[in-house]
Amino acid sequence: MVCAGVRILWLLLLAASPAQVNASGRLIIRFISYRNDDGEGSNGQCCDGRSIFCESQGGCDHYFIVSADSHFGNKSACSYGSVQTGVTRDRKYITFGDNIGGTSNPMVLEFNKWTGGVKIHIDVYDDDSNNDDHVDSISTIYRGPPGQFENLLTAEARTSLSLGVQVICDLNYYGDDCTHYCQGDYSEAEGRYTCED
Repeated sequence: MVCAGVRILWLLLLAASPAQVNASGRLIIRFISYRNDDGEGSNGQCCDGRSIFCESQGGCDHYFIVSADSHFGNKSACSYGSVQTGVTRDRKYITFGDNIGGTSNPMVLEFNKWTGGVKIHIDVYDDDSNNDDHVDSISTIYRGPPGQFENLLTAEARTSLSLGVQVICDLNYYGDDCTHYCQGDYSEAEGRYTCED
């Protein structure tokens, strides 16, 4: 009976609390192309096989782990989240379409407040039946306000990845950090929506 009483009190407090509106937006990352010219893992060996001539091999079975954090954070925090793609088989050069081995492209990560920039970190692996081989780690930083246009970046280490990055505020959220909430009224006289601060 004590648990039931606490549960009822908790439900009453929850119902009496004012609704809280959370600001939000989306970080959109679109892979465009990837190059692993040598067809090698980070250990210098061919991804598929131990041949000294990687050119004779089909290429790596690449998959990508994408993490995003505020541009002054560390990669382990992943404050904007992370995504692991599916596998693209036997390729040294990849031109990406609408999906990456079954994973939607672009990838969409949600945030509560835009901090003005993001560090995008990509770990690339070669998919194997036993232990997956590390191919490369690539990082880039995007800085800018939310907007309607995609910004193109190239992230390079031993391999190279071209990607598009876009930051948008969710519906009814505005401002440089997507925290200004406004569900405005349409003014026919002015031909636009207006909000009261």
